[in-house]
Amino acid sequence: MPNPGAAAPKARTRDLLGRHPTLNLLCYELVVLPDLIGNINNGIWALTDRLQDSLVVLCLGAHSIAPPAAAQWQVM
Repeated sequence: MPNPGAAAPKARTRDLLGRHPTLNLLCYELVVLPDLIGNINNGIWALTDRLQDSLVVLCLGAHSIAPPAAAQWQVM
């Protein structure tokens, strides 16, 4: 039981080596974050390239692909 009016005990927020666990996690996140952003950026570019290729085929495909040969209907 703490004495009335006494200062609150220090919270034990450090490990045995004196490192703060929250700061360690934050430092790890700050190191990993740019790499994750780079991966996301690369993924977006890859999807954009594939989408652009698909759109080119859809938009220009009808004009660049020869129409099927006229039906071989013979009037008898």
